[in-house]
Amino acid sequence: MRDLDIDMKPRRALASRLRQARKDAGLTQARAAKLLGWTRSTISDFETCRSEPSLDQLSTLARLYGVDVHWLTELVDTETDAAPAPLEPDPRELARLQEQELDRAVALSRSRYGGG
Repeated sequence: MRDLDIDMKPRRALASRLRQARKDAGLTQARAAKLLGWTRSTISDFETCRSEPSLDQLSTLARLYGVDVHWLTELVDTETDAAPAPLEPDPRELARLQEQELDRAVALSRSRYGGG
């Protein structure tokens, strides 16, 4: 059982940082999922250690949340240790969009970055 706890520590840390980054970006699980064209349960599963994001998914989440992948994976201690590439528009602004604007933002994001 002790070995299992050691193996789970990095997964718990990733899940915790994903949740923190999403909340800091002002997004709910549902809104983040909609912006990415994923299900809310996918975001929830990542944040509760039920599943782990692939490298592509992790990179996508980092861009959406405006953080560095290295911070999410605990390769750096603070968000300021690694300057994230900003997402345009700022995710905090996306959180304030009304439903129609959100749908347009999703369509634009999919056309720009691909998705589905």
